[in-house]
Amino acid sequence: MPFIGTYEHTIDAKNRLSIPAAIRAAMDPDREGEKFLLAPVGRTSVLSLIGNRRYSQLASFRRRNRIPTEDDLTFDRLFYGNSATLEFDAQGRVLIPDVFLRRAGIGREVTILGVNDHVEIWDRQEYTKFLEQQWARFEEIQRQAMQDSSASDAQPWPDAGN
Repeated sequence: MPFIGTYEHTIDAKNRLSIPAAIRAAMDPDREGEKFLLAPVGRTSVLSLIGNRRYSQLASFRRRNRIPTEDDLTFDRLFYGNSATLEFDAQGRVLIPDVFLRRAGIGREVTILGVNDHVEIWDRQEYTKFLEQQWARFEEIQRQAMQDSSASDAQPWPDAGN
């Protein structure tokens, strides 16, 4: 089952974020794994949660049988160096490291989005602006996505709204 829905939550003073029960219930251990990894995907102002099993698949996809370019190394440094494993506590919360929140410019009021194969955490005001700007284009974006879907089925990277 894909991750779906929009949820407004608050990050507490200890940087704990309650992950909605519907998101936790959609997490299939055989498909995603049992933990989320926090990773930079797409917009630098959005935090992406990717299941640990899915994250490993993405890492395998990135491996190449050639000498890495400087951009490959830069990507690896930025992506893997700025990822973290998150574990659920008994209340279904995860601890978001402060450095991730600061770097992304995310405050205490957040919007959590289920985005098919990953989950995104947005600063609530930024998501509201994004939604206002993009909603009017939804039909056009949907039409393009449906046209592109057959050609990009092999694309393993989540699209975080570049």
